[in-house]
Amino acid sequence: MDGVAWIDFSEDSPLINNASTSCGSAGFLAQLNSTATQFPTVDRAVYSFGGDPVPFYEWLQRDPPEA
Repeated sequence: MDGVAWIDFSEDSPLINNASTSCGSAGFLAQLNSTATQFPTVDRAVYSFGGDPVPFYEWLQRDPPEA
C-alpha cells in the first residue's frame, strides 16, 4: 500500500516498560510514528507482532488501524 510502512516486531513487549499504559501507549506510538514518517515516502505506519497487527494494538489497549 502506497505511503504505509508495515513495521513488524518480535513479541518482546515485556521489554518495553510502561508502553501498555494509556499515557505510555500514546507516547510510545508518537515516538514510533515520528520515526517512521520521517521518510518522505511514508505517510503512516502499521505495527505488528509476528506479522499480525491485532496483538500489537491490543497490547497497547488500542484498536488496530484500518489497513
